[in-house]
Amino acid sequence: LVDEGGKLNLNNVNTNVLSYLPGMTMDFADAIIDWRGTNGVVSLDYATLGYLPKNALLETVDELRLVYGATVDLLAGEDVNRNGTLDTNEKDLNSNGELDPGLFEYVTVYTREPNFHADGSSLTNVNSTTQSQFSSLFQSAGTSSATSMAQSIYRSIHPDPNNPRTVNNCNGILDFALRCKSAGMSSDDFNKIASNVTTSTNTYFRGRVNVNTACADVLTALFMGRNVDEQTANAAAQTLITYRQQNPNNLNSVAWIIDALGNNSPVITALKNGDYVTTHSFQFTADIAAVGPFGRGYRR
Repeated sequence: LVDEGGKLNLNNVNTNVLSYLPGMTMDFADAIIDWRGTNGVVSLDYATLGYLPKNALLETVDELRLVYGATVDLLAGEDVNRNGTLDTNEKDLNSNGELDPGLFEYVTVYTREPNFHADGSSLTNVNSTTQSQFSSLFQSAGTSSATSMAQSIYRSIHPDPNNPRTVNNCNGILDFALRCKSAGMSSDDFNKIASNVTTSTNTYFRGRVNVNTACADVLTALFMGRNVDEQTANAAAQTLITYRQQNPNNLNSVAWIIDALGNNSPVITALKNGDYVTTHSFQFTADIAAVGPFGRGYRR
């Protein structure tokens, strides 16, 4: 089973993020955007391939095979048969003794996250919630100092008490988590409310990356795509991987990446400006193999 939430969604990600994936070229990143876009961004000669670009969203990751400039090395890397193992008939191109996958390992088209409860009821939108509603939410969840915390967070979103229309909206759930923690809320308390709040009116979120399961290469590309320098992005990705391994029971909300990296981390500053991360996954793919009754026939 493969968690698709820990990958970059080809239908939402931009060239700036795509270009930092291992083995990716800027030309192929542009070609992917051109394939899914309604307006061509580059001039590509699909006529020589015998078909036209789709100019619509990708339906499967394997559709990348049709994108101009696609090669087996680029898409599959050293894992030509895509079984997750460096077999004897596959070449270790950089002689590092490890399997180096291609783009198929890092991208997906399945990262849709519902913006509502499992029973269909609405989440609390923090950007339009009143102070009393914040207080009720915190009290119901059992957080500490519910009344004073509600006032602090409400003032963070509505900084001018004389003009309620002056709103400093939260850009995403990480931005809201950062404001809660800056107001003194612990990660444990934030975990109590995280699954009940939202910052959007959209029915679904598309393209968020699950920081609980994303690999270091995906995290690094995500951070660098948000204009974080390579050294800082690499270090932050490795810090998050290490934190996950050492604290498997503390990954209940995005607040944990603030704990791991610090409030003033350049990565946190970059990610809070949008809605890029989550700790939930709702789509998984299964790789299934079977043999015949006598162990001779094989199908994957």
